[in-house]
Order: sequence, then structure tokens, then C-alpha cells
Amino acid sequence: MQKVHCEINGLTHYYFNKYVNGTPGKSEKAEKEHALQKIFHDDNGLYFPGIQIQGCMINAIRFAQMKLGKSMTRPIEFIKSTLQKPEEIYFTPKMKLDDIELVKERTKVGQGQQEVLRENWYARISTKWGAAFDIEFADLLPTVYIEEALRTGGQYNGIGGRRNWQRGRFEVTKFEMV
Repeated sequence: MQKVHCEINGLTHYYFNKYVNGTPGKSEKAEKEHALQKIFHDDNGLYFPGIQIQGCMINAIRFAQMKLGKSMTRPIEFIKSTLQKPEEIYFTPKMKLDDIELVKERTKVGQGQQEVLRENWYARISTKWGAAFDIEFADLLPTVYIEEALRTGGQYNGIGGRRNWQRGRFEVTKFEMV
């Protein structure tokens, strides 16, 4: 196993997307409370699940069509099965619930003729976020490959909820063997 220390800085807003049962009530207050329930936090502050980094890397492999030999599925399977990431990755600088911004945005719901625009409340943090974490992976993939997947994923895929090119993107500021 190889171990790497990574540090990232946010380029765009990070949207929280913790799964919550049920739908928000009809009032604005109930919708805001529902958005606040989607935040990942504990006594140590705000965090995001480590699985988001893994998903970001897998999406980068697909997006950039990164291959190992002739196969694109082999590196995806290696990352799924051997990448060991932290359960929780805390934001740096340390953030608390006061750093959350509630925003109301229009969202397309449904498809085709059923498609409608709805306004929903979302919890996010500004672009002044970062994180530091360690990941371990099997020697099956070169370190350069892991670094490229993380950099490409941060640049084009991002992490968090409501991802597109405008949300959850980051840059890798440190990637070094431990």
C-alpha cells in the first residue's frame, strides 16, 4: 500500500447533499430547515464524506477516458476496491454551522413534458474552503495515475451536491507521498 497526503482548495461553492428522508413542508421556514438537515457536521465542525473523493476520481477516469493498458474499467475497479479514504474529511479552515449560506435556486424537476422549474433552498459554503486528508491505495496503480485522477476530478467533476461545472470544484495544492 502507498500513502499520500493531499490538500485541496475550493474553486466553487460546495453544496451539501446528505440524504434526508421525506420532503420539505410548504412553508419557507420548513424548506430552510430541510436544507439545513442535509449538512454534514458533528462536534468537530463541518465535513464531507470521503466517498465523495473516490467518486470524484472515478468520474474523472470516465470523463478523461484514462486507461491502464487498453482498459478504462480496470483503473475504476482498482480505485473502487483498493482506495482507502477517511470516512469524514473536515474542511479547512475549521468551519462551523455559522459558515453555512442558505440560497434559493431554481431547479429543473422531471423530464420532457413533465419538466418544471422549482425554487428550492440549498445549504452551501463559499469558495473559501479547503481540506487536507490522506489516502492509501494498492501498488497496482502508479501514484501519477492517482494524482491525475484527483486533479482532473477536482477540475472538472467536483464533490458535493448539485455538481456541474459550477459547483464543488477544487484544485489540488499538495500531493505528496507519506
